[in-house]
Amino acid sequence: MIMSNLWALVLGDVKGVPFQFVSREAINSLSNSTEIILYYGEALAEKRKIEPGTYSDDTAMTLATMDAFVKFNSSNITDDFYKILIKNFQNWLYKGAYTQDGYAWDVGITTERAIDRYPEEITNLEFLGDPELNNSGNGSLMRMAPVAMFLYYKDGVNALQKRENIDLVENVSAITHKSPLCLVYCVIYTQLMLLVLDNKNAIPPYFTIRCVQSLRRCPLTDDELSIVMSSKLFASNFTRLSRRDIDGTGFVVDTLKAAVWSVIHSTELNEAIANCVLLGDDTDTTACVAGSLFGHHLKSDMKTVRNYQKVNRYIEEFQDFLIKMQGDK
Repeated sequence: MIMSNLWALVLGDVKGVPFQFVSREAINSLSNSTEIILYYGEALAEKRKIEPGTYSDDTAMTLATMDAFVKFNSSNITDDFYKILIKNFQNWLYKGAYTQDGYAWDVGITTERAIDRYPEEITNLEFLGDPELNNSGNGSLMRMAPVAMFLYYKDGVNALQKRENIDLVENVSAITHKSPLCLVYCVIYTQLMLLVLDNKNAIPPYFTIRCVQSLRRCPLTDDELSIVMSSKLFASNFTRLSRRDIDGTGFVVDTLKAAVWSVIHSTELNEAIANCVLLGDDTDTTACVAGSLFGHHLKSDMKTVRNYQKVNRYIEEFQDFLIKMQGDK
């Protein structure tokens, strides 16, 4: 199952890349048809000199995260796991590991600054992500799928009832993004993914209840809680919101709301991706997060991704690790 979700994540990234930072007005002036929008994506990629099938930092950092679990090779998370993950991020940023062309591109400012703070060799582990509320971007949310999958195989759908598992989610985020909103939205996303994996790749109608339960385990100030609740993700009428109520910005609150809205208003992956694209702005990350939550995809689509064999190898190795870990329990 996880291969489907991870490949849908990659495909969301790839199909969202050509539209990145194009305004929703410009995109909606083209079409609101799924087929036509994704056709325009191919033309726009050529115009912007983006080779078809190119993924961004979203996929590269997700691959780096999966690879850290495989290298660590244990369900008992220690500081060594985080050191491996940070080293993987350094290798991505400075040496082009996990990329298609040997160099990192589309790197977020908050992410780059955080990785730059870590020494080449880490002795005393400290999470150096930016803790400021005004730097609550989606740069850690976009790479959280492997963490949720690890927790599902380790402890099941109720994994976040254990404080140690919430700590894992928050620590992985805090490597680059340490603001309270980034931490809590990574926890909320993880709960959503746990539900999706347990519900055969569908967001269940009771997702708001479970997410609020997870939210209560995260300490937030009144101002921070107000921001979270104002996103309407937890509102009883969320499923009835229209596209004009949804924003596609890189703000972590907007990204998760947009991804969930796009998924629940779609019957196939390309429709979910098109819904994300029609929101404009940070289209690749919104579609990447939505893809991970949607899951189902056509296997033939995999071959539209450049170097898809390399991506598939990382996904298969991660899946093998999870299956082995579960069998060793």
